[in-house]
Amino acid sequence: VVRSGLASYEAYCGDIRVALKLCESAIKLDPLSPEIYHFGAKIQYAAGKLDKAIEYSKRSLELSPGMTSTHAVIAMLLTLLGRAEEALTHLELEAPSGYHYWAKAIVYHALGRQEESDKAMKTLLGYGDEWAVQFAGAHSMRGEIDEAFAALELAYQNHDSGLSLVKIHPTTKNLRT
Repeated sequence: VVRSGLASYEAYCGDIRVALKLCESAIKLDPLSPEIYHFGAKIQYAAGKLDKAIEYSKRSLELSPGMTSTHAVIAMLLTLLGRAEEALTHLELEAPSGYHYWAKAIVYHALGRQEESDKAMKTLLGYGDEWAVQFAGAHSMRGEIDEAFAALELAYQNHDSGLSLVKIHPTTKNLRT
């Protein structure tokens, strides 16, 4: 797990090529660790390899079926790949949580189901300020750029550790310009 942690650090702050190599090395050392595949999925999507990120996420679920946020991440990735209808299945498999409503706001928006997206977004916002990074990602994916930046400011004020993901997370890609 230490090597996958270093790989994550490299993805967030360093060189994605180094991160990918470290991730593969970590998997070879411990191929039955769901956490390594979970971290690996983040590294894969940081590298723009969304299909590989889905593969890693599914492998983490095989190894640990109850892993939190993984179905939500798969739903988000499928949506980015233009497969939002398929993403609905994963939404229903994610236990109700901030991640569940984050993904719902994104998927329903992509499907043009605005009322359902708005309802999910409202529920997500009710989870509290500690979900500010997820607020930002959902707002960003919904094209609500000002709201996304306001959420990032809130995350910064709260010292949200999720801010390290903003640089690499596909939901915040359109905020980087």
